[in-house]
Amino acid sequence: MFRRSSVIRYAVATAAALTLSTMVAARASAQGPAVSQPIQARADVAAALTVSGTDLSFGTVFQGINKTVAPSDLTAGRFAVTGAASSGVNVTWTSVPTVLTNSVSGTTMPIGSWTGCANGVSDGSAAGGCTTSINFAGTTAATLSASGELYIFVGATVQPAATQAAGTYAAPVTVQIAYNGL
Repeated sequence: MFRRSSVIRYAVATAAALTLSTMVAARASAQGPAVSQPIQARADVAAALTVSGTDLSFGTVFQGINKTVAPSDLTAGRFAVTGAASSGVNVTWTSVPTVLTNSVSGTTMPIGSWTGCANGVSDGSAAGGCTTSINFAGTTAATLSASGELYIFVGATVQPAATQAAGTYAAPVTVQIAYNGL
């Protein structure tokens, strides 16, 4: 049946394998016990941005006489933005009108020469200390203050015609503010 030499070879091979596995186990235990340390994966979601606004007001204008409101004037348009402290945002204008419209008669009055600036330290009552110029044709990057505030001030020039019909003229000026991840 089995040859004696085959059985002896099998026994020697088995003994060698057991000896080798014992040596590996002894070496592994000689290195000491394994240790581990977990960490947490975390993410903090920033507070949602909020925006409020105050109208750009030219007050009473006269036929044939242009009137300009600068961003530093008290009647300048103002936007107050709040969000996560010291976060970067993009300021993009989605509506910058070229005319104001009389809602009763439908007549229009040109508006242009848009100017603006932003800062994070003003209380929103005046543009003093502006640190960022505003680009009305594209996107402007700005940074919220350490308290999470940004104030944007807007000015422009209206150009009533010499025959401009009396009445109230208006058009929306709309800004979009979004975190930019900076």
